[in-house]
Amino acid sequence: MKVDKYDVTAESGASIWVLVEHGTDIAKLEMPDGYGIKGFIETFELTKDSDLNYKQAMDRLKVQGCYYGTTFKGCSVK
Repeated sequence: MKVDKYDVTAESGASIWVLVEHGTDIAKLEMPDGYGIKGFIETFELTKDSDLNYKQAMDRLKVQGCYYGTTFKGCSVK
């Protein structure tokens, strides 16, 4: 799946990013209070060989429409 990666600002100051399916209107992504899109990072193909937990990322993308992470690991953002 082709995805877009964005840098996220967090009220806590944590370094967080979010993945969405390529072409998603990022302005329409509902973010939790205290979070916002800082800027675009890159577009890439999410595959089983990616440095991410592929199954978890794909599940979250399909169900929630996005996948949050930090330092190449998924994280929970409520």
